[in-house]
Amino acid sequence: MSTETTKNGQATLAFDAGTGVATITLAMEGKVNKINDDFGATLQDALAWAKAREGLRGIVIASGHKDFCVGADIDRLYKERDAATMMERLKQLNGLYRAIETSGVPVVAALTGSALGGGYELALACHRRIALDDARVQVGLPEVNLGV
Repeated sequence: MSTETTKNGQATLAFDAGTGVATITLAMEGKVNKINDDFGATLQDALAWAKAREGLRGIVIASGHKDFCVGADIDRLYKERDAATMMERLKQLNGLYRAIETSGVPVVAALTGSALGGGYELALACHRRIALDDARVQVGLPEVNLGV
């Protein structure tokens, strides 16, 4: 059994050839994983890396922070004034989540902390979700209270 590990931007990527499981551990800059342009590019590159592994049987997406993903970078959202640009970013994120759904191998979200907004949608795009049995783990769509 051999394990291959690499750092890809703000993610640590590991592949265990014995089990055929790739693990993507997201640790975006800052205290939490927020969805922004860097997040999308990091996750897209990480998924491409995982899918290129010979013998791949599954992918686990985890967090290197306390929370899984707290959703969109709200400060960035409020600064964006061009509807067409915002719609294009949302389409790209939707395409990324669709790529997870149609990856051809099971993808599991490992929730060791909160998955909110787009972070929850990321977890839902995965085929399975495994959550830590802890009151700290919350899932939901709080953006409905923001007027976005």
